[in-house]
Formats: sequence, structure tokens, C-alpha cells
Amino acid sequence: MGILDIFEQFRDTIFLKEDSTLQKRVKELESLLEKDSQNEQLQQELFLSKKGLKGEDEIAYQLKKANIGMYVLRDINIEYEDLKAQIDFIVITPWCCYFIECKNLMGNITLDERGNFIREYKYKGHSIKKGMESPFRQVCAQREVYKKIWMKKQGKLKTLLFEKSFEETYRVLVVAANGENILD
Repeated sequence: MGILDIFEQFRDTIFLKEDSTLQKRVKELESLLEKDSQNEQLQQELFLSKKGLKGEDEIAYQLKKANIGMYVLRDINIEYEDLKAQIDFIVITPWCCYFIECKNLMGNITLDERGNFIREYKYKGHSIKKGMESPFRQVCAQREVYKKIWMKKQGKLKTLLFEKSFEETYRVLVVAANGENILD
């Protein structure tokens, strides 16, 4: 019985790491707001952090019930020299590894011709319009940090072979956890 035969029978989703630093950040912000309840900046950051955590939790729930056999790492931080990356989810299947950037976007999202994201949403009755980093560029950069770490540990032949199949083996996904937003 080969490895793929074993994975054919394996249908569980196993979380090797399930906690999130965003959970800790929400608790920290709530604690800060207890001391300074009128701080508008803290209120808005808490609002957005809770939205982000809700989105991550929804993706975790969907992964748990996927029934395709995978290992999942949530909220992974990696570093290579002066580069750092925080990856929402790494999903490992028998066929490939996915780097997933989760976004629980709200409101209208506009994507311009250069790939920049602009989001418009309502917060406490006010319209807010802000630019945001491209989630696609973000997850591609995360994958590149991983690639540098992996390649540093390999010999020249393995590195050459790895580079040829890297894009196929390590894929990027941006997942919108909120189906109510509008993407233009």
C-alpha cells in the first residue's frame, strides 16, 4: 500500500495547530477598552479584529467538515533573515500544500487596474473608505518567505528540482469568508 492509497482512505481534517493570535488580540483590545471605553481607534480596531477572527473561524469550520483528508496549521509565523510572514492557514494534502489568506471583508471592495484593493464600509453610521494590501500579493509574499527557508536547507540538486515544481506543489488561495460583500 502506497502513500496515496493511505490518503485515499484518510478523510479526516486534522488540525496540528488550531489557535490564533487574533483571539489573543481581541482579548487584549477588550481589556484596553475597559480602561478607555471612549477610544474610537481601539473600538474600530476591535471591530475589525472581531470580523477577522469570525472569518478565520468560519474557514476553520469549513476545513473541518471538508472530508477530503488534510492536515491544517492555523496562524503560522515564519521568518527568514529580515523577512517575516504570518500565514492564516497552511493546508497539507497528498497532492499539494495550500497557503491560505482569509479575508472577512465587509462592504464594497474595489480592485483597481494595478491590483490595489479599496474597501468601503459603514462603521457606527459613518462611511469609511480605505486602501488595503492586496490579499493575493500578501499570500504570495508569505509563500516566498517559506520558499527561501526551505531552499536554504537543501542541497543544490534538490533546490533545482524544487524550484521546477514549486508553483504546482505550493499553491496560494485567498478565501473570502463573508459572502455578503461586493467585489468590483
